[in-house]
Amino acid sequence: MMTSDASHTLSLTVSKVIPASREKVFAAWLDADIRTQWWFPNMDGSPAYCELDPRVGGTYLIRQTGCGEEPIPGVPADFVWEITGEFVAIDRPNRIVFTWNVNHPNEDETDETVTVDFADADGGTLVTITHTGIRKDTMREGTEKGWTEILDRQTAHFGAA
Repeated sequence: MMTSDASHTLSLTVSKVIPASREKVFAAWLDADIRTQWWFPNMDGSPAYCELDPRVGGTYLIRQTGCGEEPIPGVPADFVWEITGEFVAIDRPNRIVFTWNVNHPNEDETDETVTVDFADADGGTLVTITHTGIRKDTMREGTEKGWTEILDRQTAHFGAA
């Protein structure tokens, strides 16, 4: 059984071309009203709660009931997830870096880092998400599924390519 050990962390990277300009895709990450349109909805289909202070040192809070399309073993379907963090870097329209903390009921809170890079690509914008500081393989797998679904939802928001 793998234990949480701050000296051993994992990372992941997922990428997808989103069918919109880099400026629009970048802005969608920093505008709470737009972000709730493509972020995971609550289990009843309503938009998640999202509060953003999009500046270096600013904080964010995302609150949602349920977590994506697949239930997480040992987590009630109606669990209220809170994702919090601080913006570390904002380089418009190229990169956003923020810390990532989740109130996971089966895991200790961690201070992970997410970097989102935006690059021009044929058909839109290549979005690359790199998530570091993950402490367990199982958490890495679930986090990778989550970010992949987020990019799929963002693609649908801007119109399938």
